[in-house]
Amino acid sequence: ESPQGRAVLAFGLAWGTMIVAAVALFTAGSGSRWYFLPEALCPVAILHLTSTFPSVHGTARSRWRILGPLYLLGAAIGLAEVAAFRRSPATVLALSKATWIATIAAGALSMAVTATSAWRDALPVARRRARVVLAGTIAAFLLPLVAVLGFFVFGLPISSNMVTLTGFLFPLSIGYAVARHDLFEADRKSTRLNSSH
Repeated sequence: ESPQGRAVLAFGLAWGTMIVAAVALFTAGSGSRWYFLPEALCPVAILHLTSTFPSVHGTARSRWRILGPLYLLGAAIGLAEVAAFRRSPATVLALSKATWIATIAAGALSMAVTATSAWRDALPVARRRARVVLAGTIAAFLLPLVAVLGFFVFGLPISSNMVTLTGFLFPLSIGYAVARHDLFEADRKSTRLNSSH
């Protein structure tokens, strides 16, 4: 029932499915064009996660007014890439590049929002939890964001291992924050605090 839990699930499905499909596409040579659908959903899944994690921002209605159309746009872009996979490689490359630049922007925004929560959240316990999540976010995604930026924006040759090498640190930080700092309890307290004002 937690908006944070749903956001973590959405992010985990998009990111995890993309990584698994990338293995099939880039290493096994199976040419699975379906990689591009979760790839196109990753930027909005990051924004979804950012809107609820480590604390909930706005109401569900206000979040979905933005996220709903973005999920539809991501799905449309992903399906366009799937359809163009064999017919128009240039279209797929252009849409994939745009998707990865959007992923970089969403990731940078996510780190900034989490950093703000880590030092400015109303609840001290929420600030501690945000710091744990921020450390995991930076450890897991800073190297991949820099690698993807170098590849797509500056044309540097980057190994795909740079993108996937540290990703496991994010779920570890979430697990630690849940186990050690009762991360989702912060959501219930901040929701009560926000509704009383």
